[in-house]
Order: sequence, then C-alpha cells, then structure tokens
Amino acid sequence: MGGQYLLDFGYTPEILLRNFDLLGIAPERLDGLILSHAHRDHYGGMVGFVEHHRSRMRDHLKLFAGGDLVFREKWLGSRDEEPRSWARSTRRR
Repeated sequence: MGGQYLLDFGYTPEILLRNFDLLGIAPERLDGLILSHAHRDHYGGMVGFVEHHRSRMRDHLKLFAGGDLVFREKWLGSRDEEPRSWARSTRRR
C-alpha cells in the first residue's frame, strides 16, 4: 500500500487549508511533504499550512525538496523591463 504525500502548497495557506477541508483530507494521514520548487505559487501556503496542522501531523513527517537550487531567488520580468524578485524561500523557513 502506498503512502500519502502532499505535492506543493499553492500560493497561500488559506487556499490550501480550504481545499483540504473541502476534500476531507486528513493531515494526520500524510506520510510526507514534497516541494517541487520554490516558486511562490508552489511554496506560498507551506508555512501557514504546517503551522495550522502541525499538532495533528505525524512526528516523523519529512519534507522532500530538490537540491539547493530549489531555494534560490526567482525573478520576473521581460527583456524590456527591470527584473523584480518573485521571492526567495530558505531551507530554514
């Protein structure tokens, strides 16, 4: 039997929390969390989600993330405009 993993966390914790409630997903049944990469629309809801549900989650729950490049700063912009930061996540966060 396979485990249950959450892949990415959406843009905000509010959206992720609402979706968990709507779908009836139990955070205490998760075997791990996976962060594909650190664009805000993939990690933005992570901290709030974990803070909200941590007391119900397994103590040995693991976070799987790519190498250090996952946490590098991301930039937005085109050739005709000044680049602007899309955000940066850190391993500690």
